[in-house]
Amino acid sequence: MNCEKFNIFCSFSGKTVFISGASRGIGKAIALKLAEYGANIVVAAKTATKHPKLPGTIYTAVEEIKKAGGDGLACVMDIRSETDVENAVKKAVDHFGGIDVLINNASAISITGTLETSMKKFDLMHSINTRGTFMLSQKCIPYLKHSANPHILNLSPPLLMESKFFSHHVAYTMAKYGMSMCVLGMSEELKPYGIGVNALWPQTAIWTAAMESLGAAKDICRKPSIVADAAYLILSRSGKRFTGNFVTDEEVLKQEGVENFEKYSYNSGSKLLPDFFLPGVEFDDFFSPESGIRIPSSNSSEKLDHNVEHAQNSEKFAIDAGDVSDNDYGFDIKDEKMKSVFISVGDVLDERLVNRLNAVFQFKFRDDLILDLFAKTFFEAKVRIRLFYAAIYSNFFLEVETPFFFIDAKNGSGRIAPGISDEMDVAFEIDRPTFLSIFHGKLSPVKAFFNRDLRVRGDMAKALLLKDVVKKLYKR
Repeated sequence: MNCEKFNIFCSFSGKTVFISGASRGIGKAIALKLAEYGANIVVAAKTATKHPKLPGTIYTAVEEIKKAGGDGLACVMDIRSETDVENAVKKAVDHFGGIDVLINNASAISITGTLETSMKKFDLMHSINTRGTFMLSQKCIPYLKHSANPHILNLSPPLLMESKFFSHHVAYTMAKYGMSMCVLGMSEELKPYGIGVNALWPQTAIWTAAMESLGAAKDICRKPSIVADAAYLILSRSGKRFTGNFVTDEEVLKQEGVENFEKYSYNSGSKLLPDFFLPGVEFDDFFSPESGIRIPSSNSSEKLDHNVEHAQNSEKFAIDAGDVSDNDYGFDIKDEKMKSVFISVGDVLDERLVNRLNAVFQFKFRDDLILDLFAKTFFEAKVRIRLFYAAIYSNFFLEVETPFFFIDAKNGSGRIAPGISDEMDVAFEIDRPTFLSIFHGKLSPVKAFFNRDLRVRGDMAKALLLKDVVKKLYKR
């Protein structure tokens, strides 16, 4: 069925679609797509007031929906609150007379390991993703039963039970898979009522305000419209016949005869970032060169040419650069660019920044390949033996030029020093040219991560704070 060709059979005129988290991003893109075909859209989210960094509220979304050709209703709803959910559903039914489609789009994410995930973060993800999806579905089902072609569509991944999809972020995967398990169970449970229950997941990264705030490159993402088009096609199908499916946006569009996806790209021919939770995608290979993702970077910069005399007097630099030999320093003392970066970072560290970041960033220059095995052992070691490894490294590296240093933005007024910190929150592996590009402001840490020029182990949330250190260098 080609809905673009036979849109008379796919009209959403008079149908009411309830979408959680539709004030921006993918949720709003789906809302606008369905509005083009006359749908009534219920925009249910917490964003009643403008976010300081992210665009859009439930009210601005409704304005756009009406301009697109549909009707809209803004409902302030915290999906964690049963009272809020019940009130939003009642308001939608009272206003539009019923609910024909539910789209569970609201989601929370924290890409952190078990030890780095606080129970507050755990509860947040599960209360929004799993519990929120279950509860909102539960409250809408009585009204969906009365629809001519009812659907529940969850924005959640296929259920692939492989350790690689859990090992780096167990809590998030559990919460996201909880949404998918709702599809697995409800699709069978609701068959007698003809309610189609399906899951839709992007094949690639999608460009949203959230991605932009992370510093991701636009060229490696697709437009939200590809997910919106796929959702439109799914919801145009018979819920009785199409249910219990876990599909990607590409898969749905290909089923409808779409072969060229260039219109969904920001730069024709650019290589795209594959999304999580898909067959054949390894976490460690997620940002590999083999994936085709290459983000331009510049390894040349003169922006931080601080003079060496000032550098030698910096109190935040752990070693007085004027009184050490190359081996004691741990880095090439003749590399003035590298030295100036260390001093500059030390200069911007203060108690205010330390209080805000509360993190120790450990670095290893990966161009010292002979030490990779030792580094891997250290980074994966348990906390109680890290000091032992640190002692070994400290002695060994005095002989070969230390590839390790850390930025302590947790204690006192902060410092930068060569060596290994036993308090590390996150560890970065990086080559020296990339390091200079990042701290000269020529390359975003997130872009370097996407390009696999920067590898990260540990607390991903704190890893993202590195950009705050870099940003402060250029506010002086």
